[in-house]
Amino acid sequence: MINAREEAASIVMGRNRMYIMGGLIDKELSRNTEVLNGINGAWEDGFSLPEGTLKWLHISQRYEIEIYL
Repeated sequence: MINAREEAASIVMGRNRMYIMGGLIDKELSRNTEVLNGINGAWEDGFSLPEGTLKWLHISQRYEIEIYL
């Protein structure tokens, strides 16, 4: 993982990508995401969320992400 974080949401999509979203980084609410490539084991910076997330549930349907509170 690029940044150690607490209370982040995660989702696995397409058998080879895991997204870590939001959470707390150094006790600050985060808007960023990180992506783990399951093929080569490398972490990449992902997209920015519209706002910081903490303890949200992220559910995948096909290749879209829906966020529920």
